Amino acid sequence: RDRTNNNKENLRWATRELNAYNKGCPKHSKTGIKYICYSDKVGYYIFQIKRNGKRIRRCCKNLEKLVNYRNTYLDSINDPYPRE
Repeated sequence: RDRTNNNKENLRWATRELNAYNKGCPKHSKTGIKYICYSDKVGYYIFQIKRNGKRIRRCCKNLEKLVNYRNTYLDSINDPYPRE
């Protein structure tokens, strides 16, 4: 993640899909937690992720439970990318 170092050893070949996984949390996110946002419309926290063409979406009023679900899900698929 060193954007100032474009040496060959610091770069990696990646598909668009893999490169999209490496995104951080959006700056406008109210929660500040990757893959989790808050919906004012429904009053729930929403976990949403797409891996290998499969979309996973869960809603919960309790942020802590949703973060635990996210971590468990990412562990189950052996996701190598940063969570925060």
